[in-house]
Amino acid sequence: MTSGKVNAFREARVPVKIAGPAGVLRTINFLVDTGFNGDVSLPPKLISTLGLRWLQTESVRFADDHMTREDVYLADIEWGGTTQTVHVYEMDSPPLLGTFLLLGHRIEIDMIEDGDVTIRPISKS
Repeated sequence: MTSGKVNAFREARVPVKIAGPAGVLRTINFLVDTGFNGDVSLPPKLISTLGLRWLQTESVRFADDHMTREDVYLADIEWGGTTQTVHVYEMDSPPLLGTFLLLGHRIEIDMIEDGDVTIRPISKS
């Protein structure tokens, strides 16, 4: 289970530990973004700080339907009690946690300032 808080700007945020190949580890407060269908995104400065390894450049479609090309990097994150390798999209925006990472999880958000944000795996019964 991952938990976080809603901030004063009505953003659901969760802290996630992320590491680059040289072992630089940071806890990043990610914005939960159900409109972003990737794993995570980070601004260029954080990608550089973590020393992430470049993977490829991909076409990305934004909510306003415009397309752009973004560099994609690899990083390890702590997610669901394990370490996973994820794709990190380089974007000039706050760090985003997208739907590819959220697949198979339930998100609960108490949409008030300082409200609880809970992300947990969906149990198959």
